[in-house]
Amino acid sequence: MLGTWPDSGIPALMFSLISSAFHFLQLKLRHIKHLSLASVTPNRLLWLAMTFLVFRALCAGVDITMGALPRLCNILPFRFWLSHRSRTLIVGVVLSTAFSMFLSLTSHLLLCLLLRWRGWSIKTSYWTPSLTLAWMSAVRVLCGPFRKARALQICLPSPPVPSLQSTLSQYESHVRAIGGADEMKRVQNLCRTFQKKPGRTLQLFLQLKSFVCENYVSEEIERTLLKSRKPLLAGSTYFLGDALPTQTANQAARAANLVHATLLFRKSVRQGDMQPVLLQGVIPTCCKQFSHLFDACRVPGTEQDHWNISESSPYIVVMCSGNFYKLWTTRGDLVLPPSDLQWQISWILSSCSQRSTLPPEACLAALTTGPRPVWAETRSLFLSAGRNKISSSALEKAAFVLLLDSGYHAIEEYHGNGNGNLYCNGRSDYHDNISCNNMGGYQSGSGEKCQLESNQKEMSRFGRHLMLGMDRWYDKSLSIIVLPTGAAGLLAECSLVDPAVASHFWRDVLTKELCLGYTAAGDCQGDATLTVTPPHLFEWNIPFECHRRAAGSLSWARSLARNTELLMLPVHDLDFGRQDAGFTNTQLALQLASFRDRGKFCASADVTPSRLCSGGRSDLVWTISKETCDFVLAMENPDVPLKVRHALMQVAGVEIQTRRHQARVGLSPSSHLLVLAGAAKIMGARHPLLQEVSSQDWGLLTIQLETMGGFGPLCADGYTVCYTPSASLQMFCITCSRTSPHTDSWRFGGHLFMALHDIAALHSPEQRKITPSLSTRT
Repeated sequence: MLGTWPDSGIPALMFSLISSAFHFLQLKLRHIKHLSLASVTPNRLLWLAMTFLVFRALCAGVDITMGALPRLCNILPFRFWLSHRSRTLIVGVVLSTAFSMFLSLTSHLLLCLLLRWRGWSIKTSYWTPSLTLAWMSAVRVLCGPFRKARALQICLPSPPVPSLQSTLSQYESHVRAIGGADEMKRVQNLCRTFQKKPGRTLQLFLQLKSFVCENYVSEEIERTLLKSRKPLLAGSTYFLGDALPTQTANQAARAANLVHATLLFRKSVRQGDMQPVLLQGVIPTCCKQFSHLFDACRVPGTEQDHWNISESSPYIVVMCSGNFYKLWTTRGDLVLPPSDLQWQISWILSSCSQRSTLPPEACLAALTTGPRPVWAETRSLFLSAGRNKISSSALEKAAFVLLLDSGYHAIEEYHGNGNGNLYCNGRSDYHDNISCNNMGGYQSGSGEKCQLESNQKEMSRFGRHLMLGMDRWYDKSLSIIVLPTGAAGLLAECSLVDPAVASHFWRDVLTKELCLGYTAAGDCQGDATLTVTPPHLFEWNIPFECHRRAAGSLSWARSLARNTELLMLPVHDLDFGRQDAGFTNTQLALQLASFRDRGKFCASADVTPSRLCSGGRSDLVWTISKETCDFVLAMENPDVPLKVRHALMQVAGVEIQTRRHQARVGLSPSSHLLVLAGAAKIMGARHPLLQEVSSQDWGLLTIQLETMGGFGPLCADGYTVCYTPSASLQMFCITCSRTSPHTDSWRFGGHLFMALHDIAALHSPEQRKITPSLSTRT
């Protein structure tokens, strides 16, 4: 600790600066050993090549060391006891090692300098495509095919501090697209008053902080998320599912293969053998968050939570029917094979099936769904001593949590509204006219309808079950859920791990699972050994008051779940012309659907990863702009010709892509304003502009994932849409609040379905027109 935090003013800013510098120094000292070895130690092939080159030249009578080798041979210690050949061999190996280390260090420094340049993603008048191609070729050569993620991690630059004038001007244009000219004049006055005095002080603070911390934006994002007192179930957790058919219906076998693949991924991350994630196959991205997926747990606090991150844990915690088991996953440094893991998981399932009632500790998971101050107080009162402390500490230090789910009946019991229909909220006739049993298209008119795939209701049910279950330990950074049918998914906490990182991990795990395979009977490959230790059942002592508080948290979570509306919308075979046009066209379709749904434009943003900087997280990209509004209005005007619409679509797509590139390299204006607002709170300065930015009501928030997944409703009167852009199959997860009079996920899904095909028709006008038949929802 660095002492007592000053209340406000300049001393508070200076104390925050010193604290960030101290934390940054601790972080660097903790990782300097393996990071230095990863960047300086020469590659084996390079060292062998240099050694062969030196001795091959000596055999040919050529001294490529320019006289260094004979000089070192004459001053070599113990040279009188060594022959000339032995001295030449020793000095040659030393020189080869030194030269290969010099080349490795030089390439590392050159790569650091190249990655600091961000002009490849921002249009400039002096940079031509040929020079950009040369820059990318140099980066590709310096990264090399043998560099791992750990070696490339330290080459990434820190995010820059955008110009205050540029950020404010972009915010003014953002407001103009939503509120018009009058609203823009009001915001312009606020920007002028902010820029005069508090803005300059806060901007100087950010510039100083950028030098003494790894990533000043990520630090503020994590602090804001940890200070939030809202329950994690209300929008801090997200789910990822398996959209592909399962290879086995054996719950224990599926869980064993997923656990084994997850542990292999964690091992590659810990040892630094993980392959780097490259943007466009060339530019390395930050992989720091992958290590935060494991061995981490969010610990509740009265005013602010904190993360408990342990070293590589040799066990995981298995939750089954309210019981908590410790399952050992390693034998020495080796990960247990899937057959041994399946035997232990089958033992747990068999043990739980013999119990007719739930244990007293089954109520503990519900505490993590409630308000954070209540959970923090309950944890300090009832889980801080005796066997409860031992069990809770072991749970928090586990690598991750494996939840053996009992099926959909639990969520129907929690969320059912009495008639067995989880999706009808009784707010509009639109719900009663949608069929979930037929797949057709979309027809606009007085009877707007969207025919969905036959399995769409089951997919929505599956996603809702993953996200809103009451028996999950939401504090853990990673929880893998396996259902009795073999279907699987995961839950993650966004304050430490972004959805883009978790979706990349989940896709890698599913790929490894395909390689592991199953037998014809649906079991894991291989035979279980007889030396496996059975799992250990945690012991608890839960008093009545703890049960009463858990019942209160469970009641609150049930009401939140009933208020959450979720729709999974798959869209097949969209032809957008180019493979790289999926993101921009999807964003334009979302804007068009939002306008048709509300009848006006609203504040919208896309959560884009900014992992091209060291320690980068996700930034908000304002997707609403003047160019986007012009395109949407042209699409709604039947008198606008097709060529004009296509031209406006290209202009709007370029604007969205430019903003996305700015966020990727750390120049996002929304993140800049967010950090300024956080610094103003520390200083105790209040300004209407920063208050508006902090309390922005989003009408549409979008998140791009690599696999099927979704968030809860992040805005009270808006939509949260997670999507996977793909030419063959696009999967959308639309969530909103049932109690809001402005939102309806089924209605928005119909508008989005039609908007996607309308934009695809601009790329291929000969595309088959969609003429669905009317149907009635049952």
